[in-house]
Amino acid sequence: MAERDERFWANFLGIDAANWHVPGVCVRAHVGLTYQGLWSFRHGDRVVVSAPQAWVAHVQGLIEGESAERLGEPAYWRGLLGQACARVIGPAYQGCLEPQQFRAVRDANVKLVDGDPTTTLAEFRDAVGVAIWDEDGIDAACAHVFVRREGAQLVAVCGYRSWAEDAGDPCVFVHPQFRGRGYGTSVGSASIERALAAGKTLLYQTLESNVGATAIAAKLGYQRFAQHVAVRLTTERPS
Repeated sequence: MAERDERFWANFLGIDAANWHVPGVCVRAHVGLTYQGLWSFRHGDRVVVSAPQAWVAHVQGLIEGESAERLGEPAYWRGLLGQACARVIGPAYQGCLEPQQFRAVRDANVKLVDGDPTTTLAEFRDAVGVAIWDEDGIDAACAHVFVRREGAQLVAVCGYRSWAEDAGDPCVFVHPQFRGRGYGTSVGSASIERALAAGKTLLYQTLESNVGATAIAAKLGYQRFAQHVAVRLTTERPS
């Protein structure tokens, strides 16, 4: 498994990278996250639960002795936290990509958006609908943006989202009427190729239920690195 990814996520979650190979569960205060919630992140047999500082000791007591499998179940967190749980998102797939494993899928009709992509993203948002767009969260992925058109119709976009100066992920979205034609793979491939050329560590995050997105990851050479669930909390401090 990619050592660069293990170092990145260790720094992001506030643990020593060597701990990934030691089975167990730990709770750490948020380092890379600015999130009013919990993030249960499993890589191999190690689970790190990232929490707001005020919740660390409380969560540690609640989950003491719990199995890694249970900590990846949305129903477990809902039952454990009760009214303090506003929403559970996941489980989610977290991929990693060794540069030598990347399998490029090139399409001459995929183009890089020159300059500020705001107008292009707004065009696509109008085409697919705000509700669907908001679920994807691609507005945050605008370090560079590749698009694919079918005639005049904008059918797929992929924006690169920076997690850190040296790491980020492709955020792929395909118009619902044009899915299953390989457009998501081709725009994602262009984004990844550009990021790899810049020496970036390539992450990949999507819900496990999004089988189209996980299939794109596999086609492009990604391997599973982790699985995680996010828990939005209703209060800043435990009661």
